[in-house]
Amino acid sequence: MIEEKKYFTIREAEKMIPELSKKILQLNRFKERMYILMNSKKVMDNVIEVTNEEGFEFLITKEVKINREFHKIAYKFYKMLDELNGTGVIVKDTDFGIVDFYHKLSGRTVFLCWHLGERRIAHWHEIDDDYEERKKIIFLLPAKKRKNLA
Repeated sequence: MIEEKKYFTIREAEKMIPELSKKILQLNRFKERMYILMNSKKVMDNVIEVTNEEGFEFLITKEVKINREFHKIAYKFYKMLDELNGTGVIVKDTDFGIVDFYHKLSGRTVFLCWHLGERRIAHWHEIDDDYEERKKIIFLLPAKKRKNLA
């Protein structure tokens, strides 16, 4: 099933920023924890010598716990990411917290662009452009309104 795009006004997108900020930070905490667990598993994979049956059982039990914890956190990560995407936003990068919002501009679709740390929606870009090509939101406004803001 293809979901319809949700289009946002600048105001609607800005209302989402506090919650987006919290969730992006949580996603990054999940990723950090998964990274730690992956590294601890790599350390365990390097343990070669097991002298007795109890030692072997300890390693297997420890590995199972690490795997279980990793998958539990990965599930939470993807569930939260899916919930965010379900609101109509497009999470482009969780590390930098880059999020796009569909927006209508003179009948064509563009993205309003936000990243973690920004208090407002300050940029936009064409659908086929990347974050590096974003433009200041002031250029979405008619020339008359731009003069009043300058």
